[in-house]
Amino acid sequence: MKTHLKNTTSTKKKIRLEVPVSMVNDAFDAAYKKIRAKAVVKGFRQGKVPDAMLDKHYLSDVAMESVNALVNRTWPEALKEHGLAPVLQPRFEIGVPQKGKDFVYEVEVEVKPKFEVKDYRGIPIAKRNAVIEPKEIDVELKRLQESRAQLKPIEMDVALKKGLVATLDFTGTVDGKPFEGGSAKGHILEYGQGRFLKSFEDRIEGMKKGETRAIDVKFPDDYPEATLKGKEAKFTVTLHNLMEKHLPPIDDELAKDIGKENLETVKKEIEQFLLKKKEREFRKYYAEEAIEYLLKKNSFDLPEGLVTHGVEQGKRKKEEVERQLRIDFILDAIAKKESIAVQNADIENRFKQLSAVYRQPAEAVKKHYLENRLIPQLVSQLALEKTLDFVIDNATLK
Repeated sequence: MKTHLKNTTSTKKKIRLEVPVSMVNDAFDAAYKKIRAKAVVKGFRQGKVPDAMLDKHYLSDVAMESVNALVNRTWPEALKEHGLAPVLQPRFEIGVPQKGKDFVYEVEVEVKPKFEVKDYRGIPIAKRNAVIEPKEIDVELKRLQESRAQLKPIEMDVALKKGLVATLDFTGTVDGKPFEGGSAKGHILEYGQGRFLKSFEDRIEGMKKGETRAIDVKFPDDYPEATLKGKEAKFTVTLHNLMEKHLPPIDDELAKDIGKENLETVKKEIEQFLLKKKEREFRKYYAEEAIEYLLKKNSFDLPEGLVTHGVEQGKRKKEEVERQLRIDFILDAIAKKESIAVQNADIENRFKQLSAVYRQPAEAVKKHYLENRLIPQLVSQLALEKTLDFVIDNATLK
């Protein structure tokens, strides 16, 4: 087989493939054999139909079978010969092959841009210094205090008001029908904290233990759930218990209650936790600066078809698609140059992270990715993240 490569652009190639008659004849012979096995022609036993009769009754099937066999055999060889990696489905220009003649066809393909990635080590980035203010530590101590709060029943006849905690049953309907999240039993509500709709809380204020109320509530026009925006809802609410929240003092006893030596130890651990959190946030800024630098230093053509595909599929602006493609190609080139690869441990760690986010077992998350064939997409994402981490770790912080 002979191939001829033509560079239409730096990312678009056209290959002419000339398949010799010997390969064409082999493909036809295989096609005849396959079709003959199930061909039904009057006057001939199945499996004994001659080639001439197959041409008469199954010519299109023979030609299609031959074309598929020839292309499946020769096209991958042509790609390998010229070291091409298509980024989209190729466009084939194929005629009808004939037995006893050479077969010629052409293929237009778009490929990844070839460029020598540069200036990715020692990228100058403005260093950010993490400083933890005392009030930030106080916020975390307050959260710790809240986590150790105790709820104590109120024995006297008291009405629901701000600062009290109620145990509620409620059932809600919109347009006479129940809706998701509109009903609950034994729900614990700290009144006045803004965790329910304000109109809901306003209408249950003053309720007493054992009381049931029917209330009307309107969901705001900017409510996150689209199906409930601006809707009128009817609720039946029953208040079972009222309690007071008792907060422990923020002192050494609170520290010992969570297994620490004293309050000072807790404060130091909180400070270290906040420092690491801020440093992780800083890396996001470092990543943005590094990407901008890499985009300025590395210029190359993009596959036009890939850009168009990204715009049509993602419904994004052309500039956004081009920017993301450039980032992906640059990081991919760095990964290849530095032999950065995704290991099984990286994938398993990501499953654990997703498990915590979605509150699902890691095995369930893994099963979802396997069943939906999302592993290649995950590997690509992890590769880009690891490469960006490499760039940041090798940057020059000033």
